[in-house]
Amino acid sequence: MLETAIREFAIGVYVASFAILSWRSFVHWRRRDDPSARWFSIAFGSLGIVVVGGLASQVAWGDDPPAFVSALLVAVLCVFSPAIMCFVTAFGQLARIECTAAIVAFAALGIAGFGIDYPPPGTSGDGTFTVFSILFVAAWLLTSIRVVSSLWLASSARPGIIRGRMRLLAAGFALLDVALVLQSFDVNRNAPLLIACIAALSSVVTLAGFAPPEWLRLVLRQPEQQRLRSMIATLVSATSTEEVLERLLPATRDVLGAAAIAVLHGDELTPLASGYDPETLEQIRESLSTVRMRNGQATVVDGRLVVREAELWSIVDRPRDGEFFGADELDVLASITSIAAITVSRIQEAESVREHERRLQTAVDIAGIGKWEWRIATDSLHWSPRMREIFGLGPDDGPVTYERYQSMLRPEDRDRMQELVARALETGEPYEIDHEIVLPDGSTSILHSSARVVAGADGEPERLTGITVDITSRKRAEDALRAEVEVERAAADRLREIDELRNNILAAVSHELRTPLTAVHGFAILLQDRFDEMEPDQRREIIDHLAAESERLRRLFADLLDIDRFRRGRTCADREPTDIMALVRDVVDRSPIADRIMLDLEPIVFPVDAPKVERILENLIGNAEKYAGSSPVRVRAHVVGDQLELRVEDDGPGIDLEQREQVFEPFNRGDAELGHAPGTGIGLALVAQFAQMHGGSAHVDSTPSGGAAFIVRFAPGDGGSDDDRRETVGARSSRASA
Repeated sequence: MLETAIREFAIGVYVASFAILSWRSFVHWRRRDDPSARWFSIAFGSLGIVVVGGLASQVAWGDDPPAFVSALLVAVLCVFSPAIMCFVTAFGQLARIECTAAIVAFAALGIAGFGIDYPPPGTSGDGTFTVFSILFVAAWLLTSIRVVSSLWLASSARPGIIRGRMRLLAAGFALLDVALVLQSFDVNRNAPLLIACIAALSSVVTLAGFAPPEWLRLVLRQPEQQRLRSMIATLVSATSTEEVLERLLPATRDVLGAAAIAVLHGDELTPLASGYDPETLEQIRESLSTVRMRNGQATVVDGRLVVREAELWSIVDRPRDGEFFGADELDVLASITSIAAITVSRIQEAESVREHERRLQTAVDIAGIGKWEWRIATDSLHWSPRMREIFGLGPDDGPVTYERYQSMLRPEDRDRMQELVARALETGEPYEIDHEIVLPDGSTSILHSSARVVAGADGEPERLTGITVDITSRKRAEDALRAEVEVERAAADRLREIDELRNNILAAVSHELRTPLTAVHGFAILLQDRFDEMEPDQRREIIDHLAAESERLRRLFADLLDIDRFRRGRTCADREPTDIMALVRDVVDRSPIADRIMLDLEPIVFPVDAPKVERILENLIGNAEKYAGSSPVRVRAHVVGDQLELRVEDDGPGIDLEQREQVFEPFNRGDAELGHAPGTGIGLALVAQFAQMHGGSAHVDSTPSGGAAFIVRFAPGDGGSDDDRRETVGARSSRASA
């Protein structure tokens, strides 16, 4: 009972397996519609018909079915071997003529089978049946051996999963042959269980080879996975796109068993194609230009496997047999392409980063920027070579610490730098500073430094990174530019002063020059027209007026010439011991207001430039004449300390405090600018300059009555003798006793 149950179970297994195999092959053929799938479907479709038909015949007629049914099943079975041979032809191991011969032989056997008298099971047939059986088994064995050997040999050049599936198919066919041989020789049915088990095993192995379950696929893929891992390790270490493709193509071709392979990166095919000629590569490029594929998608284009991943396209040519085995090799190709695309992308990003760093370094080198980093925890300072150059340090000058860096700063900059660093570490804000350093040779440089704080994972300051630029040349150029600007500004100011002086001269002199010229011209015409009619006294009076006005013109021109000499620096004091009292009296006697001048003089002999002192007195008395009206004018001469002091006072309107600093400037006429008084504004300027020529000074003060008091002091200079000094002191002493 157990043997019968096992045999029936085995029969059920191989019947179910071959039925499933027939159905799967048919579905595969309808889906793929290629020659290899069609022949495989025909082969196992015929085998499935025989298995199911035999089982149905046994159920219907027992062990003695009609001869026609047996002949029909034999004819259908004759389809299996030539169909399998045609299927194997796609692997390139069988010639077309072999497939044709098998078709002819089994077609003849199938036709001949309808003329055979099939004996019941357990009995031997006649001689015709025996000959037919021997020929059928021989033909079957010959074709099966050829099929099995071809599949096995062809599998050697295929990748792991395809190789495993081909060998499973070969093993399944071999087991089927064994079952058929045993069935042929077991006339008395002595081994039905063994035959059923072998047939069941054959069907299971063949089904596993054609449609392996997922666990079996994983087992068969182990070699590819190992090779993929090795390839990944190799690709990860690649440093260029060319290196990736050089490593990728041979390994991919081996894994897929490809006849040819190429990789298209971006818009250009790489020259690292294997198995393709340039013309074919151009055709592939043109065909791919019209293909629209998603990332990670694998498909067949013009009979070639094509996978796209980002900007990377993989194109594989392989034998036609590869198309029969489904999407496994497409998955492998997609995985490899994806890995390659990721690696190429990584390399491109790394190359982009390196290129950016190269450009940045080039810019840094061109700009002369030094880079530095201070790691706070270890107190280590790293300087770029340019940074050491900026600080005048060579490669052999030893490491640079933060303290050494601080020691090269000027003390005032060191304190500022420490404050900025402390604030940056506290707040995290960047800083910038211009500072000076002292180089090892003692010279100085001006630097611009900027830095920022980089925090660690805990948020605390980890390091301070920054850049430093030598701006010494720029600063010196700026200083030179500022100096040049100052020179130009001074020149512009000088031009403005000259222009203002010219305007002031024209404004001040025009009236002072026109008035005496008009008077001289008028008196001259008067004399010319009425000279004979005039009395001598009248003529004398007119001549006196002419002399006075011409003297006025002379003084005006003398003042202008003196002002010009002072501006040119061409004047000096020609000192001689001078009787100051006599000099003052002489000037007062020549003044038009001599009768209103009150003198307070000491007998003094002092070394002065007498003409210059006379000009001082004339200008001060003339100024008092303009503003004092009819009030008296007081002239004093005293020695104060070791200096001679001349004072001219009046009871006029006085001078405001804010104007006192300006009255000695050339062409400044005070209220005269408002039309209140005549004058050129030159006289007082000459007073101050003549005083300075004598090493003294001139200033203005107020009198008790509110008038103006002009004080001029002369410092002692060369000229005179000890006797003169004694005379001066004696005179002062006698006056004091008086």
